[in-house]
Amino acid sequence: MHERSPYALKRPDFAALAQAYPPLRPFVSKTRNGAVLNFKNPRAVRELTYAMLSCDFGIRLEIPLSSLCPTVPGRLDYVLHIEDLVGSDDSRDVRGIDIGTGSSCIYPLLACERNPRWHFIALETDKRSIAFAQSNVERNNMQDRIRVVRSTETAPLLAVVEDGPGQAGADGSFDFCMCNPPFYKDPEQIEQSRKAKSTAPAAVCMGTSGEMITDGGEVAFVSRMVHESLVLRGRVRWYSSLLGFRSSARAIETLLRIEGVPVVRCDAFRQGPTTRWVVAWSFGTPESAEPAGSPSDSAELPSHLAGSKRKAPPDEPESEARRARRV
Repeated sequence: MHERSPYALKRPDFAALAQAYPPLRPFVSKTRNGAVLNFKNPRAVRELTYAMLSCDFGIRLEIPLSSLCPTVPGRLDYVLHIEDLVGSDDSRDVRGIDIGTGSSCIYPLLACERNPRWHFIALETDKRSIAFAQSNVERNNMQDRIRVVRSTETAPLLAVVEDGPGQAGADGSFDFCMCNPPFYKDPEQIEQSRKAKSTAPAAVCMGTSGEMITDGGEVAFVSRMVHESLVLRGRVRWYSSLLGFRSSARAIETLLRIEGVPVVRCDAFRQGPTTRWVVAWSFGTPESAEPAGSPSDSAELPSHLAGSKRKAPPDEPESEARRARRV
């Protein structure tokens, strides 16, 4: 988990969350070990996401029960990582692109709530997801900073860089793009991934086939981004994507090295048994790619995380996440 995340210090208190967000109450049970939530219940998982976004960030959300339900700490980790890349220069507007924003539009909403001068183009191909994403933008009064744009599966992933109507900066460029691609290439790979886990999943897996499956899997999807970036180059300062498998992160990093991309970074974030990788690359020099400033290390704990903070855990033994972090 990112070191600046408030969730890295203390886990959410379900009882406190339910008290602050009444719709969550029916899904929280009291035990001798404290309040618990049934993560096998998709409605409970969705209400938890709603509660955390509302209580911690003032974000109101509405998504279909069948859609991918974003885990707030995981989505926040990626946003914090982008903040590290872009820096904390509050004297200028920052413009980003979210490839495949989904029905929640979670990354633009979180990033813009945290950063008052950030602006987004949120790309999506699915009609229903576009309708929900647009509704969520309006629900949070972000219409002047987040533009939901329909893309097509056959169009270049970053076509908006070339033809986005007035969305780029004054020099025609964007500061970053981010992407949480479908991880799997087919239903069989999903089943293989489930069987490979040593224990049963702790939470129900929600999401449409379009959100979870893409032709060739995540490596093929992000490889398209890489090849498009070789043409666009400095039109986007930082290109990045989340990846669900360590082997995928290695494959994308290898592709970037082969193509001679000068700045490549790979970081891993682990939350419980789940590890995700972020690969980012830039066509600037290592010096020019550095952020203009560093985000503050201080992170005020949300109300339901307040109280006695536990110390950050000591360094782990060499693990898959830590080895990836050293790439």
